[in-house]
Amino acid sequence: ELGCGAALERILASNVPNARKVACVVPTDRLLVCSVSNWGGYALAAALTLVAADSATLREAQVAGVGVGTQHEDWVLTHRRRILEETWAAMMPSEDTEVELLRQMVDAGARDGLSKLNEMTVDGLPLEAQLSLLRGLRELTFNDSAKEGGLFAAKSDATMRWTRGL
Repeated sequence: ELGCGAALERILASNVPNARKVACVVPTDRLLVCSVSNWGGYALAAALTLVAADSATLREAQVAGVGVGTQHEDWVLTHRRRILEETWAAMMPSEDTEVELLRQMVDAGARDGLSKLNEMTVDGLPLEAQLSLLRGLRELTFNDSAKEGGLFAAKSDATMRWTRGL
């Protein structure tokens, strides 16, 4: 995969079959390795959604004259949630969009990169695996219960600094 030249020595020393023939030599500054490239892209987009929502929330708080401190935490979280919803919708495909895009590709004759079959799969995995991943990323991003590991509930460092007055 593109960028794996950054880990070339480790790849060549591994048990990857035909590593010397197939290993990419093009390096990258930041390597993101994933079993399905779409999934890595979606994970990166989900993370960027959180960063963008935090930045926009802090800008809105400053424009609205919301003071710094825990007494404004409800305002910050309510606005961040709305902004997060808007940013998610702009950056991530819905399940319907994902199904329709794959259907259009299959109808146009595209083949699965692993199975080589003209079917509704991604890298040999059923479409439901792709949709499940999108649902999981959304759940992680929006889960309101910190004890359940939600990224939204955990808040960002920037949001925490704002509500603590730092």
